Amino acid sequence: MRVKTILPDQVGTARSKASRWPAYLRLPWLRSLAGKLRGPSVSITLKWSLSISALIVMGMGLLGSTLLAQQERNYLRQMEAFGHAMVEQLAFAAAEPMMADDAFSLNVMASREAQSERVLGVGIYRQGEPVTEAGLSPFAEQGVNSPPPASIFGDAPFQFRWSMRQGSTPTRKALSFVAPIQFEDVIAGHALVTLDRDIMDEGFKQVAKAIAIATLILIALTVTMAFALGRRLSRPIQDLAAAGEAMGKGGLDRLETHRRRDEIGSIMDTFNYMADGLLEKERVEAALSRYISPNVAKSILANPEQATLGGQPIEGSVLFCDIVGFTQLSESLPPTEVAALLNEYFGYIAVAGHSCAGTVDKFIGDCVMVVFGAPDPDLHHGLHAVTCAVLIQEIVRHLNKRRVAVSKSPVYFRIGVNSGAMLAGNMGAPERMQFTVVGDTVNLASRLCSGAAVGQTLISCQTAEQPRVREQVRLVQQPPMAIRGRRQPVDPISVEGLNGIYRKRVQQALERILPSASGL
Repeated sequence: MRVKTILPDQVGTARSKASRWPAYLRLPWLRSLAGKLRGPSVSITLKWSLSISALIVMGMGLLGSTLLAQQERNYLRQMEAFGHAMVEQLAFAAAEPMMADDAFSLNVMASREAQSERVLGVGIYRQGEPVTEAGLSPFAEQGVNSPPPASIFGDAPFQFRWSMRQGSTPTRKALSFVAPIQFEDVIAGHALVTLDRDIMDEGFKQVAKAIAIATLILIALTVTMAFALGRRLSRPIQDLAAAGEAMGKGGLDRLETHRRRDEIGSIMDTFNYMADGLLEKERVEAALSRYISPNVAKSILANPEQATLGGQPIEGSVLFCDIVGFTQLSESLPPTEVAALLNEYFGYIAVAGHSCAGTVDKFIGDCVMVVFGAPDPDLHHGLHAVTCAVLIQEIVRHLNKRRVAVSKSPVYFRIGVNSGAMLAGNMGAPERMQFTVVGDTVNLASRLCSGAAVGQTLISCQTAEQPRVREQVRLVQQPPMAIRGRRQPVDPISVEGLNGIYRKRVQQALERILPSASGL
């Protein structure tokens, strides 16, 4: 039976979300993993795919740019080789007509060379002055940035770039080559051939476009493969993360590792081994929680090295609850029916204790002992203990209505509550120990329970003075009570009910525990 805790102001005992998890789910690495998975993050598949894709794009881009630069250099070298060959051939052919001063032959020769598609212009010069020119000349008025003739017409071949401009905008780019016209040892003049650089650039652009398209296609293919590879490489890690998230939510699943023989497979084997161990620990905790308080069971499993004899002083409250006239009741009923009766009532009492931040310490025959403030500290242990007592009496009242309706004898309880200093820890023998609380506070709570009337709840003055008890609880002072073993009598106080919001919350808890219950 699962019941929501009914007390929202449990200062010092309100458990955080992490502490509500079983001990095996409070491992730091598991909380970190679950937090990363729940928070906004980038998947490892995307990270790996983007990283691989970035490397591929950079590599392909570098390769493409290198090919383009190499192709441009090759085009330029080819153009320079072609230009030098043409001008040297023209200079060789023009040597004899130049020496013979045959202008007609030189004109025909220049015109013929200028008809080539790549050639923009041809010229033959003597001492820097044109003998004949065909096509464009770099020394005409439209030439821009042309070197002075003195630096062009020398004893060795020469080349220079220039462009035609319209205003400040280049309209045509050219490359001119100059070679001396030499007859034997005499330099008779110079030949000049101007090639069209735009034709070279157009061819280079076509090659560059082809290289760029091929590069982009390869990038697209390799990026697609990178995403597929990233997804394949990250799948086992995603499975591991999903298993960790499922473990954080309380589910334990094994990972399939029979196909992997690498480091990831080893990690998965380790994870499966750990999952098996945690599953076994969960089973042990579930079984142990049936015999002792779940809080104590979790504390023992979380810190097994602390499972030694001894205790520490604490401030808390103890509630004793037993059945009135149990001896006569057990004599009139068969043992099986007595056991069923105890299990039914004790089950509801345990739920009531848990709902009020208490811990069922032990069942002693027809008596139940509930501790408040241990093993977890609780600054309002007194108020919680009294609230639990009221809830128990209301549960018993409604259960008795059911019994009377089927012609069974009602069962009545009496309750005693005391607060103060006590020793909490493991008591018993090294071979068999039990977490409990001991001290005079516990003994007085038991004596108050024995002295209570049928259906009555008695508390001590120490409990009445706990924070908010007198504000939230209706109390009636009782006559002094002699307690065996004490020289002075005690002044018990009877609990008559709750006030304000606590009355409503106990009613709500009662309706959750017993849906047919209504009214206090």
